[in-house]
Amino acid sequence: MNIRKITVQDLDKLCHLFVEVFRQEPWNEEWKIEWVEERLKYILNSQYSESLLAENANEIVGAVLGRGMPFKGNLNFEIVELFVSPTLHNQGIGTKLLTALEQSLAQSNYYRIFLLTASGSPAESFYRKCGYVTNEQLCFMTKSL
Repeated sequence: MNIRKITVQDLDKLCHLFVEVFRQEPWNEEWKIEWVEERLKYILNSQYSESLLAENANEIVGAVLGRGMPFKGNLNFEIVELFVSPTLHNQGIGTKLLTALEQSLAQSNYYRIFLLTASGSPAESFYRKCGYVTNEQLCFMTKSL
């Protein structure tokens, strides 16, 4: 397995993998390729973007995408997307992607990583296993327009 930075040439395959992953349980989401392409391009083109993919035999099997944000003189990093091929879950691919990202961010003097995920989901369990904790001081809020 190879972990490397995402390039523009990877976008088409990443978009199709994203649609496949989020169509499955527990997400059950329907995404159009053009929506995914717009989202991933936005992340990749963001200032302080850091995005990696995992490939096995030249097949993309997972990815992590995010962006840094200055905060009080430090750089925090938001993981916006992390996904792995549904047929390859529980094989350490997500952990390898996350570890590679954390190592890269530590070398670039990032202070903290944050993310949002569904409460009670396998993703929440995964992040907890990797040392992430709920920040009880923050409240996630939304409002439909």
